[in-house]
Amino acid sequence: MTRYALLFWLPPYLIQTTHLSNNRAESAVTLFELFGFAGALFSVHLSTRYFNSRRYPVAATLLFGLGFLALLQPLIASLGWWASAASICTMGVLVYAVDALMVSVAVLESVPLVCSARAIAAVNGAGSVGQMFSPLLVTWFAHHFGWDNIFNLFLVTSLIAAAIVAPRWNDGPRELDISDNSLTQPRTA
Repeated sequence: MTRYALLFWLPPYLIQTTHLSNNRAESAVTLFELFGFAGALFSVHLSTRYFNSRRYPVAATLLFGLGFLALLQPLIASLGWWASAASICTMGVLVYAVDALMVSVAVLESVPLVCSARAIAAVNGAGSVGQMFSPLLVTWFAHHFGWDNIFNLFLVTSLIAAAIVAPRWNDGPRELDISDNSLTQPRTA
């Protein structure tokens, strides 16, 4: 939900709170996407190289970082476009990094290989539900509490997500027995 809320609501937020032009606000969203791509690559590399392929400590740490950044965002926005752009780039890295780990890699390593397609579909389906509700939640929240407080919502959602993945901090990757033919042979009805 946080990803889609940021993706679709950053321009109105920036236009209304920092009085940026439409072009500058939309360019900030481009930075979110661009640096998000780099974040996805970075997180998988980081977890593989420095955390022995443990995905959950990286995800939990990045989610806590995202929560901290969300807490600081109203202050950062008051520092001008460059500060906001740097913050938005960092948010892109953090959001997409966690997304890459949790939606694909951690799912593949957490379920039996024969269930992996269904598991990834279920996780992506849950993400789609978040995407459907983000416009309603953001609009309602901004209307009742103001645009700057929307980042308090992102703080809460980041901390909840971090609390969900943190208990699995020590979980390592699943060991696959590639000699097991049931993993490579298609099932027949």
